[in-house]
Amino acid sequence: MSSSFIVLGVIGKPHGIKGCVKINSYTEPRVNIIQYQPWQLKVADKYHLVHISGYRMHADRLIASLPDCHTPEQAKIFTGCEICIQRTQLPPLDEMQHEYYWTDLQGLAVYNTEGICLGRVDHLFATGSNDVLVVVGKKRHLIPFLWDQIIEAVDREQGIIRVVWDPNF
Repeated sequence: MSSSFIVLGVIGKPHGIKGCVKINSYTEPRVNIIQYQPWQLKVADKYHLVHISGYRMHADRLIASLPDCHTPEQAKIFTGCEICIQRTQLPPLDEMQHEYYWTDLQGLAVYNTEGICLGRVDHLFATGSNDVLVVVGKKRHLIPFLWDQIIEAVDREQGIIRVVWDPNF
């Protein structure tokens, strides 16, 4: 995938008999994925520009209608397709205020204050109170993203996150 694309979610299984699909959104809140149209759907290693034709919440699940998709059989073709957008569709963040997109932190090397490399950020997840870096190296570390408590610095140019963290923890 081009580095100009950002994955915001994945198309889930068909929903109902009219060709709707479940949307597994990585945005917070989930419904925010709708704001980032048009989407680029990755189908069989090719990208297809898509404007969804409608959406609704069903319980805690986002359901969307894709253009020219009117049956569950047509919808099934899209199951598992990544929902991507151009990076330029994202609003700018203020790194001085320690705002980062998760995708920009993934892959960065994580060093503690003693200069020990703990590994690289594999992915992140939200706990409700804070986000957590999943750092994979010799061992796996779950490091809360708490600025000035655990996170000392993020240097995207050098590809490093500096943390206050015991490597044996």
